[in-house]
Amino acid sequence: MASTSTSRPDDFRTENDKYLSNLSKEKIEEMQLEIKERLDPKTIQFLLEKRKRTEQSGQSTEPVKISKFKRQKLETQNLEKQVEATKNEPQKLVQFKDDEIPKEEPPSNEVVAEMIKQLEVLDEFGDRTDLEKYNRLATDAYQMDIASKVLRGIVPRQLQNAVKLFDSCKLPLNGKPSSDPIIEMARSKIDEIKLLYLEDIQMENGSIVQTFAKGFNPLVDGAWTLVPIRKVIDAIDARQGQVTSDDVEIVRLALLFTYLLFDERKTAFYAFADPPEIYVRLAEVFVIGSEILEDDVIIHCVHKLTILYLQKAAIEGRLALRMTTKIAGLDAFMPFYEDLLKKYEEYSFGNVLFAKILLIGAYLNSATSDGLELKLAIWSPRRNVARQLTATTDQASDLLQEICKQSCDRVESSEEQYYVQYFQLLSFYAIALKDEKVTKSRNELMFDLASAELNAFIDRHKTGQHEENTEKFNLMRQIVKLTEDILKKINT
Repeated sequence: MASTSTSRPDDFRTENDKYLSNLSKEKIEEMQLEIKERLDPKTIQFLLEKRKRTEQSGQSTEPVKISKFKRQKLETQNLEKQVEATKNEPQKLVQFKDDEIPKEEPPSNEVVAEMIKQLEVLDEFGDRTDLEKYNRLATDAYQMDIASKVLRGIVPRQLQNAVKLFDSCKLPLNGKPSSDPIIEMARSKIDEIKLLYLEDIQMENGSIVQTFAKGFNPLVDGAWTLVPIRKVIDAIDARQGQVTSDDVEIVRLALLFTYLLFDERKTAFYAFADPPEIYVRLAEVFVIGSEILEDDVIIHCVHKLTILYLQKAAIEGRLALRMTTKIAGLDAFMPFYEDLLKKYEEYSFGNVLFAKILLIGAYLNSATSDGLELKLAIWSPRRNVARQLTATTDQASDLLQEICKQSCDRVESSEEQYYVQYFQLLSFYAIALKDEKVTKSRNELMFDLASAELNAFIDRHKTGQHEENTEKFNLMRQIVKLTEDILKKINT
């Protein structure tokens, strides 16, 4: 029986290239002339036009090269099809000749090295333009299977460590009670707090194991201790805005546990905490209703977490709130922030902590362009947020100082890259002061914030040299003129 051999197109191309490289230029020209004489002129013209169209479209005439990984995968699939087609045929004894005896497998380290060389970068979701676009490495399926089995063993242990947090918090650090009575209150309510997060599961042997209930995953959520607040909001929406005492109690317990972890178990807290998600979860407290603002324990916990953690993280540049990004289960952040502004207008009554939440999200946002949009939302003439924000400078002096510092640090990028939004914000400042929507006597913090930025803008551009007859220059000139007149009126 004659043996047959199979060759890939790459083999023929290699042989042709080798053959042509050994020919002289005169011989190649002679062969080209012979081909032209044998072929129909129309056929030659068709091939030339096809070649031209291919080059113009950017497509390569070179054969598509695939990695060894893909080739092995295709060969395996073809082999499986052949086995499936011949599985009903009688089996034959296979005998190897001396030169066909299978060779001994190379050492495992050589196999691994060869597999690493054949790894291939696959650009998935190439049509996406957002941050969710990513690349991954294709690897051996057996390695992926082993890794998944290992993770299935690690993840439950990490979750069980998180479950143990509740019982460990019953005992104070170093055996000494905390000087903060709110911390001791949280410690005394650990058993009630556990009911918010954990559920009992009965095993086959009759034992009962505690694990996290559906909707809670400390390994994924950046603010899992505050997730009950979202559940309360969903329940209130289902009741068409009616807030019950149970809702307030659930929010109180969630905040007590979060504050307890932050104060005494900082390692556990920072292991799961993510500043943008913490911001959203704390802001949700103020979305619930005015009943929340009347609870001293809730306000105390939110105040501590806002000042000691959130504001500090924002100052360090770790608070990035992008308008269209999914944060803490929200489809987009901007609609939530607009709803927060609406709630502030409805029932805040000038609450200072509520005001700080709004200002931190807008003015200490490390995403400059998104921060400008949030500032515009606060100062928009269509809203009364700036007018109702009656906090004094003394009540937020540290916050105002940091706002002015970051505004100075980012002014160059604001004026160069986002000058339309930035000049619009300055005009909102000027209009609010001109119309006395924001006054020194009633809105001291907002007045000082707006006047500080306007004065700094005047100092930078009053005598500066700029290229005239451009959109940017015309906007700048209008803002300078408007600002000078308003500041002069205020000072007199």
